[in-house]
Amino acid sequence: MSSGINKNIGRLIEILGISPYEFSRQIGNQRADNIYNILKGKVDISPTTLNKIFSRYPEHKDLVLFGEKHIQTNIVRDNRGFVGNIQGVGNTVSNYTGESNVSKAISCIADDLVQVPFVSRSATAGFIESNCDRGSISETLPVFGVTQEELAKNNYIVFEISGDSMEPTLNDKARILAKFVDPNNWEYADSGVFVVCYRDHLVAKRIKSNTMIVTDTLKLVSDSARGGETVVRKSDIRAIWKAVRIVDQAIT
Repeated sequence: MSSGINKNIGRLIEILGISPYEFSRQIGNQRADNIYNILKGKVDISPTTLNKIFSRYPEHKDLVLFGEKHIQTNIVRDNRGFVGNIQGVGNTVSNYTGESNVSKAISCIADDLVQVPFVSRSATAGFIESNCDRGSISETLPVFGVTQEELAKNNYIVFEISGDSMEPTLNDKARILAKFVDPNNWEYADSGVFVVCYRDHLVAKRIKSNTMIVTDTLKLVSDSARGGETVVRKSDIRAIWKAVRIVDQAIT
């Protein structure tokens, strides 16, 4: 997610027609180094800097969060039906009046931007060596919470996917938010995508069958036909996380 926000900030600066130095000054930073590093992708934007941008340019909040091509629909009901504005690609705006069956979008809590521990591809080996200990993670990634998630609690990790075994669901380098599964509940994990740490492996796979109660085994399968299946013994498993949502993924 943060890599997308970094690009969106670059687009905002372009739209404003100012230099990164002037942009940095406008949001209250004494030095422009941080903005330049964000634009170059060297660092992820911090919650503090993001909130400064929102404070200075509240009208561009959606652009920063979702990008220029994100379609945002704001519909307000009055006694005649639905009246509102629909903003789409290229900032095209049209008025809409009439009935709508648009579902209410899930709420994104901008004030609840949380730094979530992040296991990048380069950090995977070290994470495995630490016995998949969350406390060993040195990197974080800013993630926006949604109403049913409590990111501030110590049970979430963002993992970066390596390889194409989970395509088309998860592409190479995709980043996913995953919630820790209590070992007492491993036997009941029976659907969806999970991140499993076992022996000297850390994999994101779909659970095909869970027979831990009977045979102490878990069968994992890739979404890609090239990935195959893996049977893992419960005694070899160190930790399991349930994939909740994609945080960042390139469109291929």
